[in-house]
Amino acid sequence: MDQGEVAGVFRVPVAELADPAARQRVRHPSGWIGPAFAVQGLLVWGFTAGLLDRLLRIGGWERPWTPGPINELPVRPGVPGDDDPQADPGFPEDDDA
Repeated sequence: MDQGEVAGVFRVPVAELADPAARQRVRHPSGWIGPAFAVQGLLVWGFTAGLLDRLLRIGGWERPWTPGPINELPVRPGVPGDDDPQADPGFPEDDDA
């Protein structure tokens, strides 16, 4: 685990990730919009959420869900990319491809 990239490592059952109530979309201060999961008091977003989103779809575990409003990610002063809205978050576009 790279402590500069990851806040922690957690085990979450696939059923919790597939729960439509856990699904959401978030906007990074740079403008990037992508999938996110609110599980066990955590917000999983960015590359990890994109990977989980695709795995749920490809694995056949995705349950129908209706994306609601896009939630803004909180800005964390001093965290590279969070306090600079022009910074590239380094995430692939979420284009449902």
